[in-house]
Amino acid sequence: MAILDTFKKEKSESGSGNKTSARTSSAKGAAGKKNDTAKLDQKQVIASRKRVNTHDVLRRPHVTEKATMLAETNTYVFEADARVGKTEIRKAIVELYDVHPLKVNITNVPAKTIISKKGVKGVRPGKKKAIVYLKKGDKIDTL
Repeated sequence: MAILDTFKKEKSESGSGNKTSARTSSAKGAAGKKNDTAKLDQKQVIASRKRVNTHDVLRRPHVTEKATMLAETNTYVFEADARVGKTEIRKAIVELYDVHPLKVNITNVPAKTIISKKGVKGVRPGKKKAIVYLKKGDKIDTL
């Protein structure tokens, strides 16, 4: 087997030295073109992303026992649109409630599979929660 391997190596070195370099350079050029198109596609996706209206950023206040206890410490919890970030949430709070938040935290709540009492399987949809911290004198009337 070793004799055949050396014969193959000699044959590949003598006859195809230029072909391999041409192949690698063309492969690199194709890969470079793919990366450039991937970057352009990514920019187009970001540019074509649908903008959310400020009234649609905050869907509803997240009313739970924990959220009402946090409201006493000037921390409010909202359910937000899944496409928005902290800055959009901050701008929506300022516009809708005329209050400037100290900071905004967001968390994605994943979807959960559930089984009803009758045994039917389903999915509880996921959501994004926004936790808004305010100064001591500021308040938001959610209910």
